[in-house]
Amino acid sequence: PGRRVMVVGGGPAGLEAARVSAERGHHVVLWEAGPRLGGQLLLATRADARRNLIGIVDWRAAELARLGVDVRLNTYVESDDILAEAPDAVILATGGMPDLSWLDGHEHCNTVWDILEGSAEHDADDVLVYDVVGRYPALTCALHLAGLGRKVQFVTPEDAAGIEMPYSDRVMLR
Repeated sequence: PGRRVMVVGGGPAGLEAARVSAERGHHVVLWEAGPRLGGQLLLATRADARRNLIGIVDWRAAELARLGVDVRLNTYVESDDILAEAPDAVILATGGMPDLSWLDGHEHCNTVWDILEGSAEHDADDVLVYDVVGRYPALTCALHLAGLGRKVQFVTPEDAAGIEMPYSDRVMLR
């Protein structure tokens, strides 16, 4: 018999960890704080240009069902919950949260999450998207806002947008 594996986080990493663990014969319970599996990928799929990414979640969720993984949604896990379950192994795949506190004037800013979740006021006609990371989120957000009819100015300290992305993706997004 396999071990009891507890996976905390239902984003792509947690889904894959649960799937592989179950494929190896372990009894797996996946705990997700939100009402749906998918994690941050759900935010990305709200933008038209990245809607097809939902297949990453859908296939893994179907695999978890096929493999009999116990999925518990709307369940925020604390250390006492982990200790109470006494699993043989714990995989933490909880992702991260945006933090603008380092930025002077951050109280006047919204994050990509705020925009794509719809929790931000973004009805201004002119929008500035500032990207210090050089990956998908800021470009996806800029395209999303432009698709809503906003005039978007994209600013980065790099010499080009999407500098940390694979070439083929940079070309598509530019």
